[in-house]
Formats: sequence, structure tokens, C-alpha cells
Amino acid sequence: MKRVLFLMILMWLLNLPVVLGQTPTGKNWLISSEISPTSRTNAYKKLPQAQSDSNWEWRNQFGKFISPNLAVGVSAGLRTYSISETVNVVDSNYSSDYLATVDNTLWQGGVFLTRFFSLSPQWKLQSTLYGTYEQGRGDYDVELLDYNCSACFSPGGQNRNFALGSRFERELRERNFYTGVDFGASYLLTPSVSLQTSLNLFQFETFESFFPRGQQLNPDRASYRPIEQQGNGFSTFINRPIVHFGFSLLL
Repeated sequence: MKRVLFLMILMWLLNLPVVLGQTPTGKNWLISSEISPTSRTNAYKKLPQAQSDSNWEWRNQFGKFISPNLAVGVSAGLRTYSISETVNVVDSNYSSDYLATVDNTLWQGGVFLTRFFSLSPQWKLQSTLYGTYEQGRGDYDVELLDYNCSACFSPGGQNRNFALGSRFERELRERNFYTGVDFGASYLLTPSVSLQTSLNLFQFETFESFFPRGQQLNPDRASYRPIEQQGNGFSTFINRPIVHFGFSLLL
């Protein structure tokens, strides 16, 4: 597998003549729009035992051909995700169940460089080197689902006032940077319109999610979840496949 990845990158870098593609005469601009049902968020980073994880990304690119088989340009997009986890808290006096949910919408901007490889008049392969920055504001929400506290209201008890459905919310801010390589294929429906799909081969990322000042959580609470994250990492299509589907226009 490592040899295959190495050869694809080498072909992309060296521009080997045997894989040179040709754009239709007079087509100098590239516009594409894609969606992905598997975005870059790893649920376990924020909620270690997430039971629900929904991620979507809408990515758009606008570029110019600087050679018959090479396009460079800018990208803009939108990513949204929702993660939830049921948390059970037990101590000597009571037990309770909470539903912790993280929702966020992030706006993206970046640059890309795409090389095309012609297989036939209709089929082309493409390899894309990209860099993307994104940021957004979302919510961290915790709702009380159930509790059992037989000692709370007994003589000498703590008289805890539980209300099912009670919740607290925090604003969550997030900013990330990604760089990596996508590899995909496209099929020409007409000389100007193509259907395309791509798979992220590998990616390096830096990530940061945090609460505004004064809204930090108490890490000593039993219901605490590690929502605030900061760091970097490397992923591949093996441990985190990210697939995009869409279309492109040549102008």
C-alpha cells in the first residue's frame, strides 16, 4: 500500500508524459461542488463514548488551468456535525443519566492544486493537494434524562432539587487547519460537465475547540466531558475514510 501511495504522489509531482490529460479547447476555468457524509470530526475526541455521530461537508472550488492538466485555485465550504453521548453518574447517594450533545457549524476557506490524468475521452483521474482553514461557533448541551436519589429527601438528606429535562448550555468555538491529498475520478457527461468522486488518501491536521472565557467546565465533576481539545494529528483513508461526491464545470 505504501508503494502505491508513493507512486501516485511521484506521478503527480513529476508530471509524467504518459498520464498527461488534455482540457477541451478554450476551457480555462474549473468550478466544482461536492458533498461528503463523512467529515473530518472524530467523535471520540470530544465525547469518548459517542452513540450518535452525524457529519456533513459541502465543498466548492474555483480554479484556473495553468497547463492542460494542472489547475490551481481557491476553495470555500461549510461543515456541520452533531455528536451525542449518554453519561451515567453514580455516587454513594444518587445516580443520574445525562445526554451530552455537541453541535457545530464551521465555515471553510482554502487553496488547492489539482493534476488530471487522462484514461479515455470520458474518464479522468485527479490528484488534489489542498490546504483548508475552518472556524465556527456551536453549542455544548447537557440535559438531565433520569435520576434516582432515595436519600435526597430523607431526614437529614441533602434535599437536592432535580428537574427532569433541565439542562445547561455552553457556546463552543472551534478552529482547525487541514492539509493533505485527495485522489479521485471524474466522468465527462458533456465536454463541460463532469460527475466526480474523491477519497482522502492522507491528511495532517491541527485542531482546537474551546469555551469562551468564563464558561469553562469543572473537570472534577463526574459528568465532565473532554470537549475542549487542542493538538494535531495524521490520518489516512484506512483509519478515517473521507469521501466526496459532486460535479465540475469547465468554462
